[in-house]
Amino acid sequence: MRALLDRLPVLSRRGRRVTLVLTLALALFAAAFGSSAADKLTAGVAVFQDPSSESAEVRDEFFDARGYDPDDVVVALVRTGAPVASPVGLARVRSIARRMGADPAVSLVTSVASSGDRTLISRDGRATYVLAGIGTQARGEAKLAAERLRAVFAGEPRVTLGGNPVADVEFTEVISEDLRQAELVVLPLLLLLLILIFRGVVAALLPIAIGLLVILGASVGLRLAGEATTVSIYAMNLAAGLGLGLATDYSLLMVSRYREEVARSGAGAEALAQTMRTAGRTVLFSSLTVAGVLASLLIFPEPFLYSMGIAGVLVALTAGVASLVVLPALLGSLGKRVNALSPRRRGAGSAPEAEVSAGWGRLARWVMRRPALVALVTGGLLFALGASALRVDFTFGNPSALPESASARQVYDALGSEFALDRTAPLLVSATAPGPRPPRAAAAKLTRELRAEQPVSYVTPFAPAAEDPTLLLGEIIPAAPPISPASDRLLERVREMPAPAAPKVGGYTAAFADLKASIVDNLPAVLGLIAAVMLVLIFAMTRSVLLPIKTLLLNLLTISATLGVLALVFQDGRFESLLGYSSQGALGTAEPVVLAILAFAISTDYAVFLLARIKEEHDRGASDVDAVAWGLERTGRIVTAAALLLAVAVGALVLSENVYVKQLGVGAAAAVLIDATIVRGLLVPSLMAMLGRWNWWAPSWLQGTGMAQSAPGIRGPWPKAEDEAKREERKA
Repeated sequence: MRALLDRLPVLSRRGRRVTLVLTLALALFAAAFGSSAADKLTAGVAVFQDPSSESAEVRDEFFDARGYDPDDVVVALVRTGAPVASPVGLARVRSIARRMGADPAVSLVTSVASSGDRTLISRDGRATYVLAGIGTQARGEAKLAAERLRAVFAGEPRVTLGGNPVADVEFTEVISEDLRQAELVVLPLLLLLLILIFRGVVAALLPIAIGLLVILGASVGLRLAGEATTVSIYAMNLAAGLGLGLATDYSLLMVSRYREEVARSGAGAEALAQTMRTAGRTVLFSSLTVAGVLASLLIFPEPFLYSMGIAGVLVALTAGVASLVVLPALLGSLGKRVNALSPRRRGAGSAPEAEVSAGWGRLARWVMRRPALVALVTGGLLFALGASALRVDFTFGNPSALPESASARQVYDALGSEFALDRTAPLLVSATAPGPRPPRAAAAKLTRELRAEQPVSYVTPFAPAAEDPTLLLGEIIPAAPPISPASDRLLERVREMPAPAAPKVGGYTAAFADLKASIVDNLPAVLGLIAAVMLVLIFAMTRSVLLPIKTLLLNLLTISATLGVLALVFQDGRFESLLGYSSQGALGTAEPVVLAILAFAISTDYAVFLLARIKEEHDRGASDVDAVAWGLERTGRIVTAAALLLAVAVGALVLSENVYVKQLGVGAAAAVLIDATIVRGLLVPSLMAMLGRWNWWAPSWLQGTGMAQSAPGIRGPWPKAEDEAKREERKA
């Protein structure tokens, strides 16, 4: 690894022109190829389903038997302008149904005019809804059909389209608009903050350039992934926010260290080489650690979760490569001009951020004089925040996450408030007819048994499938909302019915239950991979056994506090006007998993930043206390600035009109700020003071391999801080 970091500066000097030309060409290609990435990605219930789950299996059985996908039904809310049951009303319904059925992807249209089902009529009798089943499960076809139907009914004020395919289209539009808004708001804000941090325009532009490269690269990767498998549209949000944030952080670290080395030794080869050996090493470990942690999401079978893993790995690795290859080429080309367009009051060649942050050093020494007290108070605060996470309730994604102007949201709200029965979210039930009994008799018996269950509003008569008479299919309309304790209990009772029927259940409620079960089943493997990646990589960087373990525990504390903040805000409905959302009284089911792993990755990122500099000072011979104090002095300003920039980048997700994306934005920003202030500023110094020289301990068998350094024994009492003159000499 040291050899790699030594070769990169040579490449940056000798091949920087080739590197920059190739980068420009790749960026232009990525801008063209990746611009349509959102069109290849998917929303809707399917992205939250494990393809091997019971609900997915039942969905496929219904598709094979009935010729349409029950989870991809387009719903047309029709306000007839006259009583629906009147000749005028029925004529208008038939006209709408014919036009929907004319689409080549629609295989079945159900309306009150064709079925006579009066449950499809609203309570006031002047509205109804028409259901159009999509006759293909090919990826993206339902979305294309929804776009065509939206064009057909664009001029019909009495028709509002909804359902999962339409919601899929509108989620894509919202997310695309979110990304455009983020570019207009976040990029100028980040540039302004970088100018204030660097006190120079040229240096400030470098992180923005690297951030844009990372976003372009991630867009290409997501489009390619979307061509090969089902990828969630939400991955675009994560790629944009995290990509810009990580690239800015890494660039900030590299540019700051380079300016520091230029101020010390001039803008020669040694400045770039020393930057790569120090900041470059930190960026390499950080990008590998973040990628490894986020790769744990690939274990989950649900497209939403593994899509976030794909986006996270793409972003982390692309940010690392861009910061270690492209950025050094830019720095090598600029030389001292990296300080161009900077205030002149400090003298030529100065690097304002090269100054140590004496305040952080004084804080570290103050903390380390009373480590137990500080650890108790700050740990107690985080535990108190984390306690709120214990009462989190979960819900499932639906069109209510869209803005009120979205037609799918309007249809969803109308079905819940204006109609006595919502036929769009049934429990889909399949069962096997027993051997000697005629299938139709078994179907009638199963229908009677399920109608006796509570709370049930309606059960469609079960019937044998045409191609397989032993397969019985029917639907249950729960009396309670699809996501409610009552519907959950109904689902459990139906699934627990004994043989010979032994029904399998799908549909919206069942998909929610299967998602929760899948997360619980896969979580141990995910946590194990995260712990292994972090422990191994931080050990490789610090050559310590205890520092990775301590970092792991502190990261868990940050995650619990972050989830507690989400519960206090979104579940309890605080700041609704400020954040522009309506509380659902719960959090999304999959989003907190992504957020927890993202928070873990970010926390590890800042741990690497700080521990790398502390390790560097320790290896130079500083005492344990001085190594921590000097490490904070040298990184405090940079880590604080990096945290602020990352909080702005990922916090931009708060601008989204999708409440689940808002949750990710608020949670990620909270994790960044908690970790960069309370954890890194207070808990890390206090715990390192309490551990003393045990911080650097490793067992003898690792020492013997040359993989670790030993620091036997606990040194005490803690050495007093050097006087100001010695500190200034040391800093010089």
